[in-house]
Amino acid sequence: MKKPRGPRLLRAFFAKRGNTTQASLAKTIGVFPQTISHILAGRRSPTLDQAMGIEKHTAIPAKEWV
Repeated sequence: MKKPRGPRLLRAFFAKRGNTTQASLAKTIGVFPQTISHILAGRRSPTLDQAMGIEKHTAIPAKEWV
């Protein structure tokens, strides 16, 4: 079973967009900054609502998280 590409894509998004922080994305989608940190580290997967919020604000398709 392949690992989801979402965390890698989100890390690349933050690397390209120096003005966007984990905290700002967290605030935008309505989660704690620690939630974004855990998602990036692969310790947890985003809920469907979180994945849709990430997609809306980063253009990373929600399907990359499953």
